[in-house]
Amino acid sequence: MKNVNLTKFETVVQWLVAGLFLYAAVSKGLEFQKFLIQLSGSPLVPRSLVLFTAISVIGVELAIVYLLFSKRFYLIGLWLSYSLMFFFSLYIYYLLNFPDFIPCACGGILGKLGHRTHMYFNIICTILIFLSLLVHHLKGSRLSIRVLKHKSPPQRLNPTQI
Repeated sequence: MKNVNLTKFETVVQWLVAGLFLYAAVSKGLEFQKFLIQLSGSPLVPRSLVLFTAISVIGVELAIVYLLFSKRFYLIGLWLSYSLMFFFSLYIYYLLNFPDFIPCACGGILGKLGHRTHMYFNIICTILIFLSLLVHHLKGSRLSIRVLKHKSPPQRLNPTQI
């Protein structure tokens, strides 16, 4: 994959998403014991996999931050962040609608949000990432040239102007 030139929208989404994942990973890492306890209360994570899951989640979040700022792997980072946010949203939806006990394993300020607000936040982030992917893919098509660059069609000269 060759280097990518990002639009302003893509750059804003890149920084927002990278900041979000970096903040989440650092928060979980700084309060790792708390993160493990909360994760062990999840109905979807077997007790034997809690430590592995915790380390994997933090590792994937940090890897996404790296990928988003790597020109060569930017698109992979964007797809991974979209996938992770989508599945985090599904996870929160599941926790809101099925189990009685709802553990929140999110660190920092996100852990202090209500679950519904957190789910809406995730959905908004997921939509922004999707739109960034769409813009990125449209840049390569002929149809997008006018849409993304806002070029107006060439103007014809009036015969009286010659």
